[in-house]
Amino acid sequence: MFAMSLIVQKYGGTSVANPESLKIVADKIISAKKENHQVVVVVSAMGSSTDELITLASQLSDEPSPREMDMLLSAGERITMSLLAMHLNSLCYDSFSLTGSQAGIITTSRHGRAEIGAIMTAVAALLMISVVAMVIISIKNSSQNRLISAANKEIFDEITSLKPVV
Repeated sequence: MFAMSLIVQKYGGTSVANPESLKIVADKIISAKKENHQVVVVVSAMGSSTDELITLASQLSDEPSPREMDMLLSAGERITMSLLAMHLNSLCYDSFSLTGSQAGIITTSRHGRAEIGAIMTAVAALLMISVVAMVIISIKNSSQNRLISAANKEIFDEITSLKPVV
């Protein structure tokens, strides 16, 4: 038996825009698993849903607080990760969705501009045992004070390396 390697796959808005797109993503995840890889999937909100949420916020507030924007935008990503995990499970491929903090990713609490404070790789490693995919949201994570915070885009490089950051 060959040793499993870890693959981190990232899917943005257009690649997860609708149910058909999610099925294509699921096929790619399953293909990687069939090649004996451990798979971590990072997803964004579906299609233009982030833009729609931003528009809604701007209709209700001229200057929405960064904290509330982080909370609002995390909703779109949670929808994507849940639907993808549900579909994988319906195909008899065990998977589950996690927020960044549930996967051991802790950010600073600068809303809208958070940086990774730590990646607890032991948490992630334990969670990946005997599952097809661990589906986590893309940029919304929890800070040390347990608040939802949006990280900058460089977070993906750090997630991909899965090395502890202090």
